[in-house]
Amino acid sequence: MPARSTAALETGVKTKALSSTGLGGSRRNPRFHLSFPSAVPALKANGYALLPGLTHWFDKLNPLHHPEAWTALRDGKVASFIHAHSEQQAQYCLNDFGEIEIDRKSSVGFAEKRGKTHLTVGESATRIACDPRLPSATQLYLNNCIEFLNGVRNYLHEILPPPSLKTSLTMRVFHYSAATESTGGKQAAESMRPHVDGSICTLIIAQSDGLLEFESDGQWQSAIENDGHPFSLLIPGIAAAHDLCVEPTPHQVLRGPQSRISITAFLKPKLGSDRRRAQRTLARWRLDKRYH
Repeated sequence: MPARSTAALETGVKTKALSSTGLGGSRRNPRFHLSFPSAVPALKANGYALLPGLTHWFDKLNPLHHPEAWTALRDGKVASFIHAHSEQQAQYCLNDFGEIEIDRKSSVGFAEKRGKTHLTVGESATRIACDPRLPSATQLYLNNCIEFLNGVRNYLHEILPPPSLKTSLTMRVFHYSAATESTGGKQAAESMRPHVDGSICTLIIAQSDGLLEFESDGQWQSAIENDGHPFSLLIPGIAAAHDLCVEPTPHQVLRGPQSRISITAFLKPKLGSDRRRAQRTLARWRLDKRYH
């Protein structure tokens, strides 16, 4: 699987027309007129599909361009307010091993971990994003995230077949710290292990730096050439084997000499908020042979 140049982004999946928003239209939204071919053949052949019209979101959602919003998210009082918000809608999802997550995932969450920081926003976060009790910069940023999710939902509706279950779309904005002699090595391996996602598909928007790698035939290779331009691509997750008859793509992010930003969206089967019902739903889903 050779690394692709970002110059090929607009030809990786050809379109008949692009909407003025650059996001793509939807059969449910007649204001936009856009037609995409299915992404499934590229996912099967390459393990990924390059997607046009989305790279502008890299700058729009880059946390380095929104320091006030991210400083507020790091504030303990703001984080506690969001965590306890009455409009949080926690849902069970698949983990990276195709099992139900131990804990339900909230509509909005912010976490600082060793080697990375990330903000999670789900489609159900609209009322939280509009809460006037939040700092204005945080409200604006969260509403930009909701706008992004709405556009990606429409986009994926155009290029993927109907899913076997209702789906949830969740995004994460990752800020990876730079590797140094004192923080590289074991820390990097622990925080960025090779894995597949517990999704049907995962959208990744980042700057091409050669640090995102895919596994192909037992070899790890850079997904995109290091040319410094943003790229957007779609990879199959563990649920793609069921819904798309496509094997998931193992991937990893290496640590580099500079910090790294990634905008990621996960399309996952929706399993609900009750664990027992989620287990029954998952069991029926696995037995549904129409999608095998």
